[in-house]
Amino acid sequence: GGMTNTALLPGADQVMTFKSLADAIRLRNHTIKLFERADAEPDAERKRRMLTFVIVGGGLVGTELAGEWNDFLHNLARSYPCIDRRHLHVELIQGGERLMPEMEASLAAYATRVLSRRGVLIRVKTRVSRVDFDEREQAFTVHLSGGADPIDGGGAGLAGAPAGGDRAVPGAGPGRARGAATRTPAAACRTRPGR
Repeated sequence: GGMTNTALLPGADQVMTFKSLADAIRLRNHTIKLFERADAEPDAERKRRMLTFVIVGGGLVGTELAGEWNDFLHNLARSYPCIDRRHLHVELIQGGERLMPEMEASLAAYATRVLSRRGVLIRVKTRVSRVDFDEREQAFTVHLSGGADPIDGGGAGLAGAPAGGDRAVPGAGPGRARGAATRTPAAACRTRPGR
């Protein structure tokens, strides 16, 4: 898979790819920008969107990304006084019967248990029909086939996979540069549980 085929999923041309080290750095930087915005966001619904991340494609790449990203998000939240780690949401969507169809069923079941224990919501037998980008909100909506409720999140991107393979829909969106002038004092936060 030298090239990601964005033609397979409507809206994929608006999202990041996840195939290279440069893509990983861009994903990290966008996630930090989302945390900067969420840390200062007073509106609970907008904050929820900024802290919701969806990975579409539960093959090897998507499954590993879900675990690593979930850990990164929870570690990053320690640096943001107004982000309650209980409000972080990572969803892994797989169109097939189970995660990691390339692996033995017992290994896939183990990965599913570990990710679930760590708080990743896993949906199998679920397909994405399209991804919409809201320019004003700098957020994405992931639409699921079969009438399931769409998922509103901080952003979207594609995992590195051959055409038709795994897709990641990670957090993206512009934010402020980090610095003392942009930080919210801990005393200004309405909630502190989960810290």
